[in-house]
Formats: sequence, structure tokens, C-alpha cells
Amino acid sequence: MLVVILLITSNCDFLKECSDEHLENIASTEGKYVAAQFRRGCGATTPFVYHINLRESSKEFSYNLNGAMYEGEVFDINNQKVNLIWKDDKTLLIKCESCPVSQAVNLENTWKDIQILYQPNQKLK
Repeated sequence: MLVVILLITSNCDFLKECSDEHLENIASTEGKYVAAQFRRGCGATTPFVYHINLRESSKEFSYNLNGAMYEGEVFDINNQKVNLIWKDDKTLLIKCESCPVSQAVNLENTWKDIQILYQPNQKLK
């Protein structure tokens, strides 16, 4: 009985099911790596999260049981689809025309031997 009451009164984050929709793959200039963009949904009360994951082109991503992908995640942002541009085989530019400079993002600056750059719209504060 106590367990049921605790489940009802908690926000049940551990039960939250998130799933990802795969939007696109962009291969690096020499084809060694793939940058993939996904849209994650975790229920009606949370915003969509767009995230970028990297992998070697010879490997596939692994999804969790709910269909969410966390492997190789290097970038995420709420409610904004971004553009992926490989400047060369070791430099990925994540560009967002509709993102203000002040919008919070989660960004890894490197992944393996890849440098990751983020460019919001400098005109939007």
C-alpha cells in the first residue's frame, strides 16, 4: 500500500518513457563518421528535445527499451531543429538560425577526434 501511495504522489520520473524519432544522417566529408539528428519526446508535459548523436559509419546506434537513443549524444536543445555541416572529416558545425544566443544548450566540445562547434543566430538575443 505504501509503495502505491509513493508512486501516485511522486512525479514518477523513473517511469517516464522517452522515444526518439530519427530525422536525418549526415556523413562526414570522408565518410568515416555519421552525425544523426533525432527528436525526443517524453510525454505531453515536456518539450521536444532535438539532439545530435555521433557514430562511426561502420557501426549502428543502440536504442534503449523505450526507443530512446543516448549513445554518442553530443548536443541537445529544446524545440529547435538544427543544421549539421561537416567542415571537414574532423569538424562538425551545428548551426541554428532560429536559436537566440541566450538559449540554453547542452554541448560536448569533442567526441573522439571530432571537434564540435555550435553557432546560434547572433542577431537573436
